[in-house]
Formats: sequence, C-alpha cells, structure tokens
Amino acid sequence: MSVALGLNSYSGENKTIFSTDMLNLNYDNIKSIGFFECNTQKFPLSMGNYLVNIFVQDNFGILDWVQEATSINVESGDFFGTGKTISTNHQSVLVEHTWNI
Repeated sequence: MSVALGLNSYSGENKTIFSTDMLNLNYDNIKSIGFFECNTQKFPLSMGNYLVNIFVQDNFGILDWVQEATSINVESGDFFGTGKTISTNHQSVLVEHTWNI
C-alpha cells in the first residue's frame, strides 16, 4: 500500500508531493483503523495557501483519492536560517543548497 499527499496552488499547479512509494516504503500489513503521519525537517513551500490532495493505493488499484481534501496556509519564515524571510515574488518551492567559489 502506498500513500501520497500532493500540494497544489489554488491555480492548480502541482508544487510538491510527499509519497511513501517514492521512499520505497511498503505498508501492506496495516490495520483497518489508524492513521498515517508524514514528517519533514523543513517545509519546502514559500508563504501562501495550498490545496492538499490525498491518494491511497494498493497492488490492486486506487483505494481512495480525495482532491482538495483540505487546505493549508504557509506563513513566512526563516527557511535558510539567515534571519531573512523569502519574498513570495520570486519562487514557490524552497530548496536547501550550497555555493562554492
């Protein structure tokens, strides 16, 4: 079984996805009642509102697919730890990176 959370802009652009399948995680032996929890060290989206899609499938096909299941509001923050916030005019996905000269 695989589970995915897709995050889209309100204009319908796919921004990012969190997926058990991409991490090669297998949840074939789960109970019929319970929950999934997804964790990330740093949330990769800049300030704004996003729609959340939820997708669950097993080896036989789609078990559930809820588009626009909920929405989230991402507040401005210091993603890079520099004391600076990111302007929403320049990007929507934040990526940790380094530079060498």
